[in-house]
Amino acid sequence: MSHISHVDTVRQQIRTQFEELGFRLTEPPAETILIRSGHFCGRRFHQGEAYAVWLIEENRIIFYDNQGTELLVLTSPVAERGTSRQAARA
Repeated sequence: MSHISHVDTVRQQIRTQFEELGFRLTEPPAETILIRSGHFCGRRFHQGEAYAVWLIEENRIIFYDNQGTELLVLTSPVAERGTSRQAARA
């Protein structure tokens, strides 16, 4: 799968998960590219009430509310066999 396919897959998973978490999407989330030590490491997706961070090296997406509370972690979001979900610790 190409990087473009990975990004499209992640975008769709993020939109779907925001809606499943109860956040309405009136438009696509705003995207920011994340750089660590001068290297691309992921993307941040913000949509008003919450945001998600896709960490490339860890191959996971973490969802947060705007107060920084972790809501959900999707592991292996670009794996061919699907995703696994972990609820955040309260």
